[in-house]
Amino acid sequence: MRRWKGGQRAFFEYHCWESPLSADAHLWKRTRQWVTVIRRLTRQEACNDFDMHAVRFDDGLVGHVFGDELLRRSHGRSTT
Repeated sequence: MRRWKGGQRAFFEYHCWESPLSADAHLWKRTRQWVTVIRRLTRQEACNDFDMHAVRFDDGLVGHVFGDELLRRSHGRSTT
């Protein structure tokens, strides 16, 4: 599992319910976009044991996403 740090760029790939009715529809609509990792959430903030991060999309939206939704590459491009 990759450890993401604040300031790193990652490619966001949404892995949950893909529907406008989803509570996370605002994230689903932004799938397959580059984000900037703000920080890893604490267990208390995440309300579970999952690896979650606060991220900022290029349009300014800040959201909480699962670590497995953050990728290093997309379409042959690397975040490094």
